[in-house]
Amino acid sequence: MNWKKALPLVVLALSVLWAVMLYRDLNVTPGERKDKEVPDVTLEDVEVQRDISGDLWTLHAERAQRFGDKNNLELIKVKSVTKDGALWFMDAPRGTVTDDGKVAELWNVKGRAEKFNPPFSWKGKKAQWNQEGNCWLFPEGLSIEGRDFFAEGSLGVVEMSGKVTLEGGAYARWEDQR
Repeated sequence: MNWKKALPLVVLALSVLWAVMLYRDLNVTPGERKDKEVPDVTLEDVEVQRDISGDLWTLHAERAQRFGDKNNLELIKVKSVTKDGALWFMDAPRGTVTDDGKVAELWNVKGRAEKFNPPFSWKGKKAQWNQEGNCWLFPEGLSIEGRDFFAEGSLGVVEMSGKVTLEGGAYARWEDQR
């Protein structure tokens, strides 16, 4: 084959290939990302307050990254003051929350509830917010501890009223502090 005849065909083939690649790169709809690991927005030292069913919630995160309508949070601190005056505090190294706040998950979460008699602390591997029930679900177990008691279960529910339900091989221990 003669190079003088083949060169235009090679240039044409490379031009078509370049045009196809350019079209694919430019034909991205707004908001669509090729790399799903790149966040839409990253914020540092974020604090949000929200009224949920009459309870005032304050969420602080050292870092927040938005991926669509889901926000990945790091080093989280949550405070809730219920309409009845109870105080709830939660800490978690990471979690997620949707923009509307209706769906939230925290991992390796620890917390304490004050203004209850007796006050108690708790921890779990995973906590899921249930807005309809105004409670936290612990599908991977929950342990609670107070001045004179300890209890744990493989499933748990903590209601904002202070009621705690443990299921699935639950264990409890009380000590008389008289």
